[in-house]
Amino acid sequence: MGLSPAGGGAITTVMVVCLGVFGPVTPLLARRIGLDRTLLAGLLVIAAGVAVRGLGGAPLLYLGSALAATAIAVMNVSMPGVVKQHFPDRVNLMTGVYVSCVVAGAALSSALVIPIEHGTGFSWRGVTALLAVPALLAALLWLPQALRRPEAAANGPRPFGAVLRSRVTWYVTALMGLQSLTFYVMLAWLPTIFLEAGLPADQAGYLLSLTNLVQVGTSLAVPVLAGRRASQVPYVVGACLLTVLGYLGVLLAPHDAAMGVDDRAGRRPGAPRSRWPC
Repeated sequence: MGLSPAGGGAITTVMVVCLGVFGPVTPLLARRIGLDRTLLAGLLVIAAGVAVRGLGGAPLLYLGSALAATAIAVMNVSMPGVVKQHFPDRVNLMTGVYVSCVVAGAALSSALVIPIEHGTGFSWRGVTALLAVPALLAALLWLPQALRRPEAAANGPRPFGAVLRSRVTWYVTALMGLQSLTFYVMLAWLPTIFLEAGLPADQAGYLLSLTNLVQVGTSLAVPVLAGRRASQVPYVVGACLLTVLGYLGVLLAPHDAAMGVDDRAGRRPGAPRSRWPC
């Protein structure tokens, strides 16, 4: 689409802004229509956003991304409440299950978009539209649950002022803000880093997929293990150290960090180039 690097990065920026703005709205929506119906609404909106971003030029790309991010914000806030509401005795296990499924879905889509593009002959617009299908299938699966009478929440919301006066609130806010910063930088630019290092587009997609795939096991295990400890600090510190080591590897030796791929693993002569916008 001829976007500049700043224009390409702005796609992710728009999404993150929507995550921050619309996340706090979710509890109000959930109290009005129920958590299950809020989650259904999120699935429908994300399908619409994914479809819209492939319809036209840059304005629709940004609009669709904003819609998708709004839905993601709503679902990110809804899912912990859904788990606590329906599985109050297995919160840690079911949290690990749903986070692992989210991560696995992200890994699968990152790995398959370029092969689907090459296999179907679709442009990036067509492949983008296909990514709305899983959201629609999930909405169809969730529809019977959403149509049931909403259940009353087990615990009412804590006063907002009390939450803000807690030091732990600000520690967690700072940690989550920094890890979100690093995550979205990698999400937006890791494929470009590998492309500029000489890897073909499909391998860059596989490597982005790998960064998500390795999270499946930890997402499933860590909530269960951490729930058995009085403090989660060791897990947080360990995650931060691993993140720093990974970034250093990508910075200092992107080919070696990319599963041992060297300069000879560049784009094959005659291999099709990706037609993705940025």
